[in-house]
Amino acid sequence: MKVDFFIVGAPKAGTTSLYYYLNEHPEIEMSSQKESDYFSDAAIQEQGMYYGKNRIDTEEKYKGLFNTKKKDVIFGEGSVSYLFKCSSRP
Repeated sequence: MKVDFFIVGAPKAGTTSLYYYLNEHPEIEMSSQKESDYFSDAAIQEQGMYYGKNRIDTEEKYKGLFNTKKKDVIFGEGSVSYLFKCSSRP
Protein backbone atom coordinates (compact mmCIF):
# COMPACT_ATOMS: atom_id res chain seq x y z
CA MET A 1 0.00 0.00 0.00
CA LYS A 2 1.29 3.43 -0.88
CA VAL A 3 -0.16 6.87 -0.40
CA ASP A 4 -0.72 8.50 -3.77
CA PHE A 5 -1.02 12.12 -2.66
CA PHE A 6 -0.79 14.46 0.32
CA ILE A 7 -2.70 17.59 1.24
CA VAL A 8 -0.04 19.99 2.48
CA GLY A 9 -0.98 23.52 3.39
CA ALA A 10 -1.03 26.18 6.04
CA PRO A 11 -3.37 25.97 9.03
CA LYS A 12 -6.74 27.65 8.42
CA ALA A 13 -6.24 27.51 4.65
CA GLY A 14 -9.01 25.07 3.80
CA THR A 15 -7.14 21.76 4.09
CA THR A 16 -9.84 20.19 6.25
CA SER A 17 -12.56 21.08 3.75
CA LEU A 18 -10.44 19.73 0.91
CA TYR A 19 -9.84 16.51 2.89
CA TYR A 20 -13.61 15.96 3.32
CA TYR A 21 -14.45 16.87 -0.28
CA LEU A 22 -11.88 14.42 -1.62
CA ASN A 23 -13.08 11.72 0.78
CA GLU A 24 -16.55 11.94 -0.76
CA HIS A 25 -15.22 10.86 -4.14
CA PRO A 26 -15.81 7.12 -4.75
CA GLU A 27 -12.34 6.62 -6.26
CA ILE A 28 -10.44 8.32 -3.43
CA GLU A 29 -9.75 6.88 0.01
CA MET A 30 -8.48 9.40 2.52
CA SER A 31 -6.78 8.36 5.76
CA SER A 32 -9.25 7.74 8.58
CA GLN A 33 -7.45 10.39 10.66
CA LYS A 34 -6.66 13.77 9.19
CA GLU A 35 -3.44 15.24 10.54
CA SER A 36 -1.71 11.94 11.17
CA ASP A 37 1.60 13.84 11.21
CA TYR A 38 3.39 10.53 10.65
CA PHE A 39 6.22 11.93 8.53
CA SER A 40 6.75 14.89 10.85
CA ASP A 41 6.25 13.09 14.18
CA ALA A 42 9.92 13.23 15.19
CA ALA A 43 10.13 16.97 14.52
CA ILE A 44 6.89 17.62 16.40
CA GLN A 45 8.16 15.67 19.40
CA GLU A 46 11.56 17.38 19.26
CA GLN A 47 9.93 20.80 19.24
CA GLY A 48 7.46 19.90 22.01
CA MET A 49 4.50 20.69 19.77
CA TYR A 50 2.51 17.53 20.43
CA TYR A 51 -1.09 18.33 21.32
CA GLY A 52 -2.12 15.04 22.92
CA LYS A 53 -4.08 13.50 20.08
CA ASN A 54 -3.66 9.96 18.77
CA ARG A 55 0.01 9.81 17.71
CA ILE A 56 0.76 7.94 14.52
CA ASP A 57 4.38 7.12 15.20
CA THR A 58 4.83 3.69 13.62
CA GLU A 59 4.43 2.42 10.08
CA GLU A 60 1.88 -0.12 11.32
CA LYS A 61 -0.33 2.61 12.80
CA TYR A 62 0.05 4.67 9.64
CA LYS A 63 -0.98 1.84 7.33
CA GLY A 64 -3.93 1.16 9.65
CA LEU A 65 -5.39 4.55 8.72
CA PHE A 66 -6.30 3.31 5.25
CA ASN A 67 -8.99 0.90 4.09
CA THR A 68 -6.81 -1.20 1.81
CA LYS A 69 -9.67 -3.59 1.05
CA LYS A 70 -11.09 -1.07 -1.38
CA LYS A 71 -9.95 -1.67 -4.93
CA ASP A 72 -9.44 0.83 -7.74
CA VAL A 73 -8.98 3.81 -5.43
CA ILE A 74 -6.14 6.20 -4.81
CA PHE A 75 -5.05 6.93 -1.25
CA GLY A 76 -4.57 10.38 0.21
CA GLU A 77 -3.59 11.95 3.49
CA GLY A 78 -3.43 15.47 4.87
CA SER A 79 -1.19 16.97 7.53
CA VAL A 80 -0.36 20.66 7.59
CA SER A 81 2.77 19.95 9.63
CA TYR A 82 4.40 18.54 6.48
CA LEU A 83 4.64 22.08 5.14
CA PHE A 84 6.92 23.22 7.93
CA LYS A 85 9.24 20.42 8.95
CA CYS A 86 9.40 16.82 7.93
CA SER A 87 11.46 14.02 9.40
CA SER A 88 13.65 11.74 7.32
CA ARG A 89 11.29 8.78 7.39
CA PRO A 90 11.16 6.74 4.18
